Parts: sequence; structure tokens; C-alpha cells
Amino acid sequence: MGTFLMLWAVFTTFMIVPCITRIAGYTGLIVGVLGLYGCFASVVNATWRRSIIPLGSRDA
Repeated sequence: MGTFLMLWAVFTTFMIVPCITRIAGYTGLIVGVLGLYGCFASVVNATWRRSIIPLGSRDA
């Protein structure tokens, strides 16, 4: 029984790894899009010297 449970734990660990990498991939895509938005908004706002594209406040 102990051997069966150990092998089941190894199998479960390997199955979790593809799930984690998929979540990490989606997170990377979201962070990349947010970074592009931030860069685009900074350039547009600096070019027009006013706030055209909102970036939020810096007050924390």
C-alpha cells in the first residue's frame, strides 16, 4: 500500500507540473500586455504633454 501511494504521489506531481506551466504562461502573456499598454501610454502622454491614456495615480 505504501509503494502504491508513493507512486501515485509521483504521478500526481508530474501531472501538476504541466498545469503550473500553463498558468505561468497565461500570467506571462497578461503581464506582457500590461507592460506594452504602460509603455504605449507613457509615450503617448509624453508626446502630447497631457494625460490622454490613463495610467492611474502614483499615490500609495
